[in-house]
Amino acid sequence: MQKAMLGFLLILGLLGYLGYRGFRALRRCAGPRERLFLVRMWGAYLVVGVGLLLGLMFSTNKARVLLLLPVLAVVLTAAKFFSKTRARMQQIDRGEVDFEQMKRAKEVR
Repeated sequence: MQKAMLGFLLILGLLGYLGYRGFRALRRCAGPRERLFLVRMWGAYLVVGVGLLLGLMFSTNKARVLLLLPVLAVVLTAAKFFSKTRARMQQIDRGEVDFEQMKRAKEVR
């Protein structure tokens, strides 16, 4: 019983920390587009994170080990996507991106 309570408190502490980080990120964002992106991403992270935690809590030991590799891959991919997208949005807001240069198709005359 004590192990279950400790695990529950650790999960609750982790979710609290992630909520605090999300709140800090919202306070530091530059514009409304970035704020909307942050809210959507944190909501998606919360839903996926709770689902994965429930999957880890209610599975057997062998299944937990097999589930940890995809969880790690999803978390790392999502974190990289989040940071790259947020940096790109900040560059666009500062006007550092030249959209004319980014066109792939060139006009044929």
